[in-house]
Amino acid sequence: IQIFKGGFPAKYGGRTSSVIEITGKQGSTKYKRLNISANLLTAGFTYEQPLFGQGSIFLAYRGSYSHYYKTSLYHHIYDFLTKEGGSENSTAISNPTSTYTPDLSFSDFNGKVTFIPSNKDVISFSYFSGKDEISRMFDFPFNSSIKKIEDGIKWNNIGTSLNWSHIWSGTIYSTALLSRSIYDIHSFSEREYKIGIEDEVILDTLNLTDDNQIEDITIQFNSLYKVNSTHSLEFGFIYKRSFTQFFLESSEDNSPFIPKTGELSSIYFQDKLNTGKPLEATIGLRFSNYNLTGEYYIEPRASFTYAFTDWFSLKGSVGQYTQFLHRFSNNFTIGGKKFVWIQSNEQLKPISSRQFDIGFQHENDYWTAGVSAYQRTYNNLLNFSRLLKPIDPYKVLDEGPDEKNNLPIGSGNSKGLELFLHKKSGSLHGWLSYTFGKIEHFFPDLNDG
Repeated sequence: IQIFKGGFPAKYGGRTSSVIEITGKQGSTKYKRLNISANLLTAGFTYEQPLFGQGSIFLAYRGSYSHYYKTSLYHHIYDFLTKEGGSENSTAISNPTSTYTPDLSFSDFNGKVTFIPSNKDVISFSYFSGKDEISRMFDFPFNSSIKKIEDGIKWNNIGTSLNWSHIWSGTIYSTALLSRSIYDIHSFSEREYKIGIEDEVILDTLNLTDDNQIEDITIQFNSLYKVNSTHSLEFGFIYKRSFTQFFLESSEDNSPFIPKTGELSSIYFQDKLNTGKPLEATIGLRFSNYNLTGEYYIEPRASFTYAFTDWFSLKGSVGQYTQFLHRFSNNFTIGGKKFVWIQSNEQLKPISSRQFDIGFQHENDYWTAGVSAYQRTYNNLLNFSRLLKPIDPYKVLDEGPDEKNNLPIGSGNSKGLELFLHKKSGSLHGWLSYTFGKIEHFFPDLNDG
């Protein structure tokens, strides 16, 4: 796992800040292994199998079993959330004549098949699936106007990828990737009301469901050219096809699907200088085209590390970043408990950000300590609080702006200071950090700016 908390190289795109690169584990090419694990909430296994001396198979599964058997830890957590005095939310769901029934589960599976046909080639196929589900049911006393509330959210993730790595020579290395991922989130809410009409009680039901899906298909090619032992060049291209859709259904109204297909094409170059000590620097440029806006985007990036001594260094980065997905959220979408991802277009301009950060770091065999300051400016921030449904901003392109689909567009900035401490050895080790920051958003159409 590699984490870029602030600025990140030109190799990565589609985000305004922070990137996590996760590389799937590869199985052993020599030994067969099976590990089984369990605790009071989850159970799982990992399995590794050599593949004819030229590769390996790796399988891993993890999941909860509380929907089959509830342990004492589960009951302790349940009591903490529902009994009076247990938590801040307990008074809202604790009532002598009402019941609260939560249910949750999760599972994930990873599989990777690696084939090594030669000492210059590695071919791998990876598969991932993850499921998370949470549901709640509230039964209220008979003298309440609401008889029952039931709601829930289901998350599904599926990803597959085919990767080929090849060493052309001692100085040139390339990778090619073909991947497909599907992210789906489904929410539902059902409420039963008791309506009294002339001494009669009539039950009325309000149902609300929605579904948001994102499908990504990515083709990517990267190459690394080592000019010499301290200097390397990296370049590549990425084509990403994203298909998003949203559907809302209620007892009173239905909203149609919003199918949108976005195509993002990018090329990047970056030059990395690594002299060991005292200077490491990376300068890069990313150039992208997005079909739903018909525009081109240029994103320069730069970062450096200067080591004053073996244990004390100065780090910094600056860059331009663009994000083509917006997170729609308001108080009308299933009670505001979730958000919907929608793509940029001519009306919903991509978010752009300029970022600068700098800091000092002290590191030895036992500790890592540092302080860093950052500043970011944002453009094309969207405020969805006035809109009822994610379909509303798309109506502007077809019907023109009105009171229902008018979308405030603004800018913003954030700045702050982060302190962190990492103990790396001994019986007790871990991270400790503190961040002090300030975020400001400016919308000319809201509250006179």
